[in-house]
Amino acid sequence: MRLIILIFAAVMFVSSPATGQDKQPRDSDDKKEEKREKSGGKLDKIKDKISKKSKHDDDDDDSDDSIFAHFVFHFWWDINKHYRYTPYPYYKAGLLDRDSSLIRPLHFETSLSAFSGGSNIRAVNFNGKLKLYTIFGLEFQYNGFTEDDLMSGSELKMFRFGGVVNLLSHPNGYLELKFGAWDIADAGTGPLIGFEADIAPVYPVMLNFRADLSEINGHDIADYAFTFGYVYKRIEFFGGYRAFDLAGETIDGPIGGVTLRF
Repeated sequence: MRLIILIFAAVMFVSSPATGQDKQPRDSDDKKEEKREKSGGKLDKIKDKISKKSKHDDDDDDSDDSIFAHFVFHFWWDINKHYRYTPYPYYKAGLLDRDSSLIRPLHFETSLSAFSGGSNIRAVNFNGKLKLYTIFGLEFQYNGFTEDDLMSGSELKMFRFGGVVNLLSHPNGYLELKFGAWDIADAGTGPLIGFEADIAPVYPVMLNFRADLSEINGHDIADYAFTFGYVYKRIEFFGGYRAFDLAGETIDGPIGGVTLRF
C-alpha cells in the first residue's frame, strides 16, 4: 500500500507544470495588467487609474493644484476680503470693520521707538507699513544700534524689507505673515520670514506680538518683541520687551515708543 502511494505521488510530481517539460510560459506585464483590468473590481480599476500619471499632467504641470489648496485659498480670501481698517483703533468697535460702508482700502502706520540692551547698548528703531484692504502690504524696518564703552564706541545697522500677507482678520485684530530680506550693514543679507499679531481686546488697550527670523552667512538671526499699548484715536503709546538673537549673541531689554495710524 505504501509503495502504491509513493508511485502515485511521483507521477503527480512529474506531470506538474512546474517540473514538466511543457510548462506554460509566463504572462508579460502587459498581459497581467490586461487580465487585472478585466477581472478586477471597480475600486481596483479606479486605484490603478489614479496611480498612473495622465498624459494631460505631462503636458501641463500647472494642473497639479489640489482641491485642498483651492479650498484653503478661497477660505482665506473670504475671511479677509470683507474687512476694512477703521479710521483709527476703537473708532466704533475694534481694529477692523467687516462689510463697513467706510471703505478704507489703504492703510499706513509708522512707529518710532527706543531700545535699551543693557548698560551700554542703545538702539533707535523705525517701522513703516503700507497695506491694502488688510490683505497685502509692504513693510520696512530699521534698527540702529550703538555701543559705548570706556575705550571706544561701535555701531550696527540693520534693514528689513518685506511683503506682508494677512493670515487671519478679525474685528479685534489680525495675524500677518512677512517674507523678504534682512540686511546687516557690512555683514551680509539673508532671507526674512516673520509673524506679527495686533490685538485690540478692549478700549484703549493694544497688544502686539512679533517674531522675525533670518539666516545670514550661515548664522541664525532673530528678533522677538511684545508690546503693550495705550490708544488715543490715531496715536498709540507703547512699551514692552524686545530680544535680538544675533549669531548666538543675545541683546535684550525694554522698548518704548509711539505709533501713528492713518
